[in-house]
Amino acid sequence: MAAHFNCSEPTIREVIHRWLKMGLVGLWSTRGRGVKQTWKESDIVHLEECLINEPRRYSRFHVCVVH
Repeated sequence: MAAHFNCSEPTIREVIHRWLKMGLVGLWSTRGRGVKQTWKESDIVHLEECLINEPRRYSRFHVCVVH
């Protein structure tokens, strides 16, 4: 299974144990330890307004400078 899913054997064991303990819910991905989302609802609203008023590509730089 590890070779088929291109992961390590301990990972397969961990997933099987989560499945046995929690059922299908145990197979769903949980939030990781990585960087958390930094976008706020107001950022999304601002970006939507920009796209409506001037449809083009916006980079993170453009959104930060404009906003």
